[in-house]
Amino acid sequence: MLRSCVTTATRLALPAATRLALPSVRHLAKACSATCTGKCHRRRQHTQNDSRGVAGVVHSIESMSAIDGPGLRYLIFLQGCHRRCVFCSNPDTWKVMAPHDDEDHARVGSDGTFSKIGGVMYTGDLENKIKHYVPYLRRNSGGVSCSGGEPLLQHDFVADLFRRVKALGLTTVLDTAGAGDPRHFDQVLDQTDLVLLCAKSFDPQTHFNLSKLHIDHLHHFVKAIDRHRQPFILRYVYIPDHPDFRTDRDADLDALGRFVNERPHCKGVELLPYHTLGKHKYDAMGIDYPMSEVRLPTKPQVDTIRHRLQVRLDPSKDILLA
Repeated sequence: MLRSCVTTATRLALPAATRLALPSVRHLAKACSATCTGKCHRRRQHTQNDSRGVAGVVHSIESMSAIDGPGLRYLIFLQGCHRRCVFCSNPDTWKVMAPHDDEDHARVGSDGTFSKIGGVMYTGDLENKIKHYVPYLRRNSGGVSCSGGEPLLQHDFVADLFRRVKALGLTTVLDTAGAGDPRHFDQVLDQTDLVLLCAKSFDPQTHFNLSKLHIDHLHHFVKAIDRHRQPFILRYVYIPDHPDFRTDRDADLDALGRFVNERPHCKGVELLPYHTLGKHKYDAMGIDYPMSEVRLPTKPQVDTIRHRLQVRLDPSKDILLA
């Protein structure tokens, strides 16, 4: 989720038509249900019995990605996210849609122009597409990664797709911030080989400043990871020199170090220096970019925070630099 996490405080000035409620985890299930009427829910259940598998809303696909997991990855960006991360590079993935919504939804292309969303796809159809790439993906533990958006909002789709992918001998990677319904975490983690967990901050206020979502969703997902002893890599966005958004205070790094060291199933930290690669999407969508006054970290600053992290981590923990 390099692009979706970093390629994913002041409240965003969203147009009224696109502004969504930003719930805590206590209300997340209701918020997810609110995006779907009862009729849509019945349709969704019907698709689970469809011969093509489970329906989901896919934003875009990269068939040969060298990021978001080991080896080569078939990388699927799913549509929908309740967070409004101030550094998000994919605001075009925010809108939550049911698989059978008929409304049009614009997606911003890499050139800043608009195109229609990738649309509804079925897990069986995706499996057939992925089969063509299996000889290449199997090398070096490659496989399929689901990113977003927030893939946990489409838990049935992800769980069924991962089940099919594992039967092909491929690895599965979930790139997530843990912002889903806790009742469905287990069904996804049962089919997941590696989690890339994007933690905004371990301080509740900073976490809210950065994501506009309460930190309790992260606590619930971490409990599920710990229960499964799920291997994961912690992704951490480095933002310096800002009173509301900075993530490099000693207290922040101390909390990060304790979190990682206490979990043998945490493989290490991927450090993601803040960048502005997605700013053109905000401009194209007519949305104010909330980080316009935040300076990019310099190489000496990145080197310094990497060292500050290293001294706080157990020697068995890796530090990766995106």
